[in-house]
Amino acid sequence: MSVVDPKQYKETQRHNWDSVARGWEKWWKTIEIGAEKVSRRLIGLAIVKIGSKVLDISTGIGEPAITAAREVGNTGQVLATDISSEMLSIAKQRAINAGLQHVIVFKQGDTETIDLPYSSFDAALCRFGLMFLPDLKLLY
Repeated sequence: MSVVDPKQYKETQRHNWDSVARGWEKWWKTIEIGAEKVSRRLIGLAIVKIGSKVLDISTGIGEPAITAAREVGNTGQVLATDISSEMLSIAKQRAINAGLQHVIVFKQGDTETIDLPYSSFDAALCRFGLMFLPDLKLLY
């Protein structure tokens, strides 16, 4: 049984996501047709509403952060995090194009170690990111 070096694994993940970001940008509309139901379900289960403060972990190119931002309105806030600067760059542009740049804040960082304000969110979302963490035990 081989042991995975978490630091190297995460650096590889960061590099891989940075390298495929432009492909995700090209195909995001097609991807979201299928994934929109998952985002809506997450937001519904988390009871995201007007004024909510939401954390979106591993947002990639901005989902479900953008969908959540539409739900929280101008009185809410969404913090969207991701390990990939290239994916976040696309997410930021999508938020600007949707007129949501004042509702969503983007922060690059490792899901397991990112410095976030303690207990400052009404809801936390993660659509497809947890499967890429090398040791989920660290989160609970």
